[in-house]
Amino acid sequence: MGILEPDQPRPASRFESRVLPLASQGDDYWIPAGGTIRVGELTIPGGLLYFGRGLRSVSEQAIEPALINPSLRIEATGVDYLGMLMGYWPSYSEIPPTSRTAYLHWLAGGRRAPEAYIGYVFLFFYGLERRVLVDAQTSASARAEMGTICEEVSRLLEVYGDNSSFRAYAMAFRDVTELLYREIRVEDLEPPVGRQSWDVPFSCKVALGILALNKQPLPGPWALGWLLTSPNTWLRTPAQRCPEEFRELYLLRYHERYGQGLQLPPIRTALHCEYHPASPSFGGMLSLKPGELPDITRSTATLEKLSRLAEKTCQELDAFSRWVGRTGEPQSLAGVALLPEPLARSRGGSAAEEFSNWLDRILESSGIAVVPSEQLLEHWPREKANSISRREQETLSRFLASRQVGYEPDLSQGGPSLAKTKWVALFRFPGFSIDPLGPSFQAATLLLHLAAVVASSDGEISSSEEQLLAEHLEHGLTLSPFERIRLQAHLRWLLAEPPKLTGIKKRVEALQEGQRRLLGAFLITVAGADGHLAPGELDALTKIYTLLGLEPQSVFAEVHQLMSSEVPAAERPVPVWLAGSPPSKFAIPTAPAPLAETTRGVRLDPSKVQAKLAETERVAEILGDIFLDDEPGVPSAERTPPILVDDFAVAGLDAAHSALLLRLAGQPIWQRGSVERLTFALGLMPEGALEVINEAAFTACDAPLFEGDETIEIDVEVLRRMLS
Repeated sequence: MGILEPDQPRPASRFESRVLPLASQGDDYWIPAGGTIRVGELTIPGGLLYFGRGLRSVSEQAIEPALINPSLRIEATGVDYLGMLMGYWPSYSEIPPTSRTAYLHWLAGGRRAPEAYIGYVFLFFYGLERRVLVDAQTSASARAEMGTICEEVSRLLEVYGDNSSFRAYAMAFRDVTELLYREIRVEDLEPPVGRQSWDVPFSCKVALGILALNKQPLPGPWALGWLLTSPNTWLRTPAQRCPEEFRELYLLRYHERYGQGLQLPPIRTALHCEYHPASPSFGGMLSLKPGELPDITRSTATLEKLSRLAEKTCQELDAFSRWVGRTGEPQSLAGVALLPEPLARSRGGSAAEEFSNWLDRILESSGIAVVPSEQLLEHWPREKANSISRREQETLSRFLASRQVGYEPDLSQGGPSLAKTKWVALFRFPGFSIDPLGPSFQAATLLLHLAAVVASSDGEISSSEEQLLAEHLEHGLTLSPFERIRLQAHLRWLLAEPPKLTGIKKRVEALQEGQRRLLGAFLITVAGADGHLAPGELDALTKIYTLLGLEPQSVFAEVHQLMSSEVPAAERPVPVWLAGSPPSKFAIPTAPAPLAETTRGVRLDPSKVQAKLAETERVAEILGDIFLDDEPGVPSAERTPPILVDDFAVAGLDAAHSALLLRLAGQPIWQRGSVERLTFALGLMPEGALEVINEAAFTACDAPLFEGDETIEIDVEVLRRMLS
């Protein structure tokens, strides 16, 4: 499909009636590329000018504004280089002589002086518009110059593109020029990368029309080009502040959601391109009709889909955008950590590369490595050399996650601060889905803590026994692949740094006996989740029962309740006698060995085991009470009642942040730990959530809602205005 065939005259009816079929008189005045003219003492090279006397404007209402009449007076003194005497719609025949002189000097200098008054650039541009839109209708020589004229416009944009008015006119004109006189293929066109004028560029409309006409899906770059240039869309701050990151992430999410692209709907409205000439020669707007293409930009439903995806993309970039706005450091490690994972992997410069290489080296062999905490922190920028703030540790967690690396204990997942632990276990999780950690994982880690406490108290539980317990926890509880590998890393950390005994026995004793029995019985259930309890496991369980203040022998009573009711198979042949012939003598059967003395282990009933495993959440809550005081960083999110999130929005916040704000509105002062528990219950990161709400407060009230670190105070007046 072509808008104009190269060797056929363009019928005047394809324009509005204001564009007149002016024979070929333009050729008589046109100086082609490479030509030279002389005006007074000035020699002007380069061509691409109208030169002479008498050429009328396109509307025939005046002399052609771009025509250089050599007979008109110029002035050598008081030259108007600044364009102070130029009008808004300049015409060479009407501007003052001193302005003509300045214009001719600019032409003679090669049309490249960056400080030139933009009106002189427009005056030259008027001639290019006429040559393409009028002369080329009837002149083969004019059509042959289209490529040269496009190149000249591109060159002018490089020099004067900072002027928004000239950029808009020149880019729209270049689009029209490239499309008017040749066969159009979408693959030969370039999607727009930003707003050029008040409307979607002509080339973009044509490309969308061709795709729809051929029933081809809408590729991501063209979808984004339409979104960025449509006058009916408005993009939030992240898209404007971080355009490169927005573009990359939008295209990625578009492909994830729509594959090869959205299918464009049938549109009956034909495409009419309105071109607004810069030159007053035309007397008004032009209307171009490129064949029978549909005007896809009329599809509000499709544009709405693109806009919704843009909003979600901006939400993903919110934290990074705020960081860039606050620090101006998009390539810092802390900034990169705030990017969505697909973008974070490719950014950060040499510091990120060095950190990633170190991670690769230490995790190369087994995928889990225990290193001193300080060794990890050496690679992370901190305000204070001997400590790490919550914000810094949370961004560290996010940076590592972008490299598919996690660590235990992780503050963002409920662990203590790295400033309070000597060792850290790093682990890889390639390809695993990182879902929020559930109560089963929390129970598993706390049960491991309980086993580690027993080991540190008497030194009799070996690392192999703890590993066996971890394997039972993995298979006995419902854990995701990500939770399983994290649990292995957690065990490695516990072996390197067992929890302290201080206060644990006292807190265990403070539990009600029923709670302690529940813990013990549940641990037996987990150990026997595979349907079997080995003698070594029974020994370890009796030690844990002792720590819980329970009678060690009661382990066997609990085990009896879980045992299978099936009759075990005989261990040796059983003698059989025929009826009526009893033996003269027989051996007295050996009594079965007590459960505590068995050497082959115990078989358990799977249905009874599964019933007991249903107590996971309750056990996690009890264990959280035991270990929380020793680890003040643990938010114990599993113990926070779930917060119901509906679609109610406050101050422009999404549902989760609105729910958090409404919950925090209940009191003016909060402790950090309580806020963290609320945010974790909503699936939010503490620092990020508070920043999002504070940003909304600044937007609504020009003041923050929250102040403080360990104790967080709420500005009641700001809160009232946000909720009003």
